[in-house]
Amino acid sequence: MDLKKVGKFIADNRKKKGYTQEKLGELLGISSNALSKWERGINAPDISLLSLLSETLDVTVDEILLGEKIDKSIEKKYISDNILSGIKYYNEKTKNKYFKILLYSILVFIVSILLLFLFENYNKFKIYRIESKDKNYSVNGYIIYNQERNIVVVNNIDIREKVIGTDEETRVKNIYLLLKYEDKIIFSYKEDIDEENNKLNNYLINNTFLADNEMYPKDNVLCKNIDLNKLKLIIMYTPIDNENKYDEKIEIPLKIVKLYSNDKIFY
Repeated sequence: MDLKKVGKFIADNRKKKGYTQEKLGELLGISSNALSKWERGINAPDISLLSLLSETLDVTVDEILLGEKIDKSIEKKYISDNILSGIKYYNEKTKNKYFKILLYSILVFIVSILLLFLFENYNKFKIYRIESKDKNYSVNGYIIYNQERNIVVVNNIDIREKVIGTDEETRVKNIYLLLKYEDKIIFSYKEDIDEENNKLNNYLINNTFLADNEMYPKDNVLCKNIDLNKLKLIIMYTPIDNENKYDEKIEIPLKIVKLYSNDKIFY
């Protein structure tokens, strides 16, 4: 299909009818700019407008596809070949049109799912690092928080006392760790300690303590807007020569540093 030839044919017959581009465009329900592209051979008329265009210009659809008047002097094979070419053009154009519609639909679906995911998960995943504010103690750990599961990891608890590593270091038979915010417990860990590993600092520095939702109270304070820097690590223990359970206590004020939060769309 020769678009330039078709475009010239439309322009010539428009002028014969005495129509301006604006007038013909008005009759066809399109803009004069769209009609101009037809006549310059940039685009072909939309297949849905071929019948109306042929009636308006008093030509046949076959003549529009051929780009010239059909008379007896033109060979039938030439006519049929060019009309067939036009039909193939519109068939391909229709395929491309529906392919684009399908592609756009898929893109809209993917974008919608992505936006829904971002909306559902925006600012709902956080990672904090746990540190000690007190120079007499060293504490490392992490709080990993999301809507489905919260995990607290505490490790490398180091009590920096002169007696550490000597025979005078406190020996314990059980230990109770608490991570508290005011009167609420958000982490707890209990264990009886065997005879071979009963030095307090040796036990603390060589162990990692982990808890998740199952160990938290139902009113999990991590889900609320609290000042995490008011958290305290409390170490309660029973010296080996003492019968009063958890008679001794160490309170360590904590510094909580936010490492990550998905509160941005772009990073």
